[in-house]
Amino acid sequence: MKDFQNVVLRVAKLRNPEYVKELVKKVSKILFENFVYPSQDEYKLATEKYLKDENPEFMRQFKKNQWIIFFEKKIAPTLVQQHRSIRGTFTSRVKDVMYSVFEATGHKLPSINTQASPSKIQEWKSKAEYNEVEDNQQLTKVGK
Repeated sequence: MKDFQNVVLRVAKLRNPEYVKELVKKVSKILFENFVYPSQDEYKLATEKYLKDENPEFMRQFKKNQWIIFFEKKIAPTLVQQHRSIRGTFTSRVKDVMYSVFEATGHKLPSINTQASPSKIQEWKSKAEYNEVEDNQQLTKVGK
């Protein structure tokens, strides 16, 4: 009877929004290390693996369809949002490093909004500063 009560308490804890929030943080970090743009299945499989490793009783309580519904309603929306946030932060850091590297080599790369339209990107690429960097063999050989 005591074991059953422990399982019930763990399940109640796992359905707690704060637990789901912590779960999402951990799974999204693990997921980002392997997938920058994961599919819906990869989100679900990463969550399943994490829960099977960390709390197998939780996964055992669900039938397959119940788990899918629980995941899609309680975990997936927050997990996708958290993963996008991590990806956005990573992109900003890469962009900052890229600009600082170009500045350290004496080149001033004009800034561009990462959400810019294709026409704005073309306009950015037509700037003299961009062409100076693009034509510099020493700066572009890493990318070739």
